[in-house]
Amino acid sequence: MKGLEILENGFLEQVNNGSTTLSLLGRGEGIELMKQAFLKDTLIILFPGENDTVQEFYYVLEGQMEVEIDNDKRVLKAHDCFSAKNLDQEVYFTAKTDVTFLSISTAPTFHYMSDVIKELRKIGKAVEKKIAIHTNTVLE
Repeated sequence: MKGLEILENGFLEQVNNGSTTLSLLGRGEGIELMKQAFLKDTLIILFPGENDTVQEFYYVLEGQMEVEIDNDKRVLKAHDCFSAKNLDQEVYFTAKTDVTFLSISTAPTFHYMSDVIKELRKIGKAVEKKIAIHTNTVLE
């Protein structure tokens, strides 16, 4: 049917680094819909953007995460939502349980975020390799 798109496999693209899974569910006209899943104890950071007109909306599907704003700790849980626009500083969330949320952005962000996740994965593998080399050297 013209104008209707059904996504049966669950996502258009997906990237996973072990503690974080980012799934692109839809995009069009500069808007992206993503599902983000984080394991318990993962640090989740919202960064100020370079474009102060970008708006991001988040809806918690399951789990709990904690955020501290102005020395006030808040726990966000399933069915809570929040938004961000023109942040003046980073916002740090901690996944208190495994947590999954939907996010909608008025600017394309999936590929940027997936590149960051891939780069972090490369760094992690390089560190593991160096530790293994160092351990073998020390043991010999």
